[in-house]
Amino acid sequence: MGQSLSLDDEADNDMEQIQSSTNQSSESARNIYNSIYQQTSAIELDCSEDLFGSENIWSNLPLDAIKYIFEFLPFSDLFNTSRVCKKFNSLCWKHLTVIDISKESKSAALYVNDQVLARVVSLIPNIKHLSLCGCRLLTSDSLELITFQTNLQSLDLSYVPRLELSCLCKIADTCTHLKRLVLAGGYRSWDSGNVEKNFPFFPNLEVFVFKRPNCTTKQFREFLRKQCNTLKGLNIDSPQNYSAIDSEIISDILSNEKCKEQLIFLNLNFREDGYAASSFNSKVVANLQHFKKLKGLSISTFVDEETCKLVLKSIGNQLEYLNVTRTGPSAEITSTLLSVPMRNLKILSLHRNDLLQGSNSIHVSNIKKILQSALNRDGDLGRLECFEFCYVKHNDSIDELTSKFNPYFKNIREWKRKLGFEDY
Repeated sequence: MGQSLSLDDEADNDMEQIQSSTNQSSESARNIYNSIYQQTSAIELDCSEDLFGSENIWSNLPLDAIKYIFEFLPFSDLFNTSRVCKKFNSLCWKHLTVIDISKESKSAALYVNDQVLARVVSLIPNIKHLSLCGCRLLTSDSLELITFQTNLQSLDLSYVPRLELSCLCKIADTCTHLKRLVLAGGYRSWDSGNVEKNFPFFPNLEVFVFKRPNCTTKQFREFLRKQCNTLKGLNIDSPQNYSAIDSEIISDILSNEKCKEQLIFLNLNFREDGYAASSFNSKVVANLQHFKKLKGLSISTFVDEETCKLVLKSIGNQLEYLNVTRTGPSAEITSTLLSVPMRNLKILSLHRNDLLQGSNSIHVSNIKKILQSALNRDGDLGRLECFEFCYVKHNDSIDELTSKFNPYFKNIREWKRKLGFEDY
């Protein structure tokens, strides 16, 4: 068998495949960014006469409305629009605040290099929301230009493998208004074995998302201990590598008094194997009953049925989103859900819960009750919009209830976007 590839190796393989591919979307992305690189230097020179002086529909629209419309344009359309007239040019660049590279197309981000980012950052002086998700060609040379965006409030650097910790520290020092930071995947320079590297501190950060991290070191633990004092949302999802420090990180978070007071959503999804099997214990998990502002919770396990009931009886009525990815053999999770008040729950996910597989009569009956309650819009689960669970084979009654409940009941990502739970 061949050796398994890391996310970063897979990223390089993806680039080689895309560069040799004749796929139309990939070619479109290449053309878009080649065009951007060639056109940006001439944008201001090529502007035609200002259209706002004449009687037309644009002259009657408020500038804020036009600006709002422009925020939804992909880059190719934005660059073309900026050349229509001087007013549009000003609105496109000087007043644009939202940049999402991946919105262009799924593969567009793979063609964004240092030169493209440099031009974008220099053209748009007041970016507040910047997403560079999947821009795997970027290096810290261009990423450091983000430090000039001092009004930045939201930054997504997911799957940007060449991001260095030193660059992130510089961003933390200059972008002091940053409220949301999203990271994901492996970062090459973080894996050199040097555990003495310091993590940055963001003084006003409210939401921190780190999906598939591979750096649960002592320094990462110390970073979280400090950063938790400012956070309202924390998502640490599916670490790639497990270590003995995982349990200490979980204990730090669930025992932190500021977290108990401030956190609105929390995701601690650690798989139950190796060290992670002992990462959760009932005493630590029971601290969740004191998280009085929590609206969204994703957790690997409640450990046992008693702890599950204790937590959900205390905070179940305030939860709008609940995801339990694993559970112990004694935890009758569906029975507990039906026995505690959860009147505000909108999304419930038990999709990877092993107990729901097969034809266990108790769980089949409980699933029916949950679906029926959601369909009838009554009871403690009457506000449920999305219910994701492991499929129970050969059960016509559940299939019928599911089809009535929602044809998209398995598409939890769409529901999370619709209900504003993207970071959960």
